[in-house]
Amino acid sequence: MEGTIRTFLSIELPPEVRRILLSGREPLGKKYPGLKWVDEKALHITLKFCGEAPSQRAEVYAESLGHVLKNRGFPSFSLIPGPPGGLPSLAAMRILYAALEGETQTLRSLAEAAEEAGERSGTERSSRPFLPHITLARARNPLRLPREELPFFSPVAWRVNRVVLMKSTLLPSGPLYTPLYSWSLGEGEV
Repeated sequence: MEGTIRTFLSIELPPEVRRILLSGREPLGKKYPGLKWVDEKALHITLKFCGEAPSQRAEVYAESLGHVLKNRGFPSFSLIPGPPGGLPSLAAMRILYAALEGETQTLRSLAEAAEEAGERSGTERSSRPFLPHITLARARNPLRLPREELPFFSPVAWRVNRVVLMKSTLLPSGPLYTPLYSWSLGEGEV
């Protein structure tokens, strides 16, 4: 790899979970045309946004993360789509998200490991605390979304057994995500 690239560490979602998460898109999209929905194939959980940096830093980050994951022996774990919410709030929402439930403590530990690997490789620690969520839509201008209008998500659990360092290329049509490195979780589980 050469040049500068934009990267983030993520968890990919199975197709059935992505479909469930976007099932509320149509009614909300009609009532709130200012919402720009994340493309179904681009839905993911961000563990750490690494930002834009020389491609060599992504390689160093990947090596550092590989060591952290191996040393800590992260198990695979289960997550479930939780209730929707808004950031910074539903009264002035700029991001519509689905919260996550299930084994979120393991998810938080994984996010912390991603931050530690970042520090070791020269990537700044995030200034915000980790919020277990999946971004569904963004609003250019703050929207007020009443809680009763938010979709309900079927509680479909899935196993997280891999994390992926993605390259993000910003295009006029939306971001294009390309996997650079991946690591399996729970190797040797019975």
